Amino acid sequence: EYDQQQPRPPHKTQRSRICVCIRKRPLNANEIDAQMNDVIRSDNESNLAVCEPKVKVDLTKYTCVHRFRFDEVFGEQCNNTDVYDRTAAGLIDTVFE
Repeated sequence: EYDQQQPRPPHKTQRSRICVCIRKRPLNANEIDAQMNDVIRSDNESNLAVCEPKVKVDLTKYTCVHRFRFDEVFGEQCNNTDVYDRTAAGLIDTVFE
């Protein structure tokens, strides 16, 4: 389930590997006040889904789900330390070697 967002331990990556990461932000106050729906779901690991609401020609509503896979996906509950530990920490160690 993409709604479960539990912190994970630092990700162990290879030193020379390029990683593609994404961080999901929570809805801001204006979006909440406007009663906007959060259409992004993440599992706080490597999967992200965009749940796009659509309407068919006959006015039937449905949701089109676009799934994406990244090296790292950071959910709303992740803090800057989590992001640093799982992405930049290994790079910093390599630079100073």
